[in-house]
Amino acid sequence: MAVHEKSIVVDAPVHQVFHQWRNLENLPRFMSHVQVVKTLDGNRSHWRGTVAGIAQEWDAEITQLEENKLIAWKSVSGFENWGEVRFEPLDGKTKITVRFEYEPPASIIGDAAEAVYVGRKFDEHLEEDLENFKRSVERKAA
Repeated sequence: MAVHEKSIVVDAPVHQVFHQWRNLENLPRFMSHVQVVKTLDGNRSHWRGTVAGIAQEWDAEITQLEENKLIAWKSVSGFENWGEVRFEPLDGKTKITVRFEYEPPASIIGDAAEAVYVGRKFDEHLEEDLENFKRSVERKAA
């Protein structure tokens, strides 16, 4: 299992940051490894993206939703992943913490690649994605 966690502070109120993230179909605009998110119903969505350079598709279900605090999910088919996004108000700003866990593709080979190279690249991309999200939200807040 691979685990990645990153945080960033966005200069916007928590309700605005939460609602921007909650609209899942917006995520490909700032997440480099996600090409498409399609909402299937209120809590389920279909995703298409790449992990470790390998094209993946999966359906995900929101498992926990606390307004302005938390969005947690797990995949229910396809690429096996789960995680959460936490939102913490900080004097008119918002700290976002993303935790993403997944089973690396290709079993043992995937675990080795994750440990040696892929994990570092994934963390770099996650950090860039959060910076992109921050810029997008802060432009709208200005």
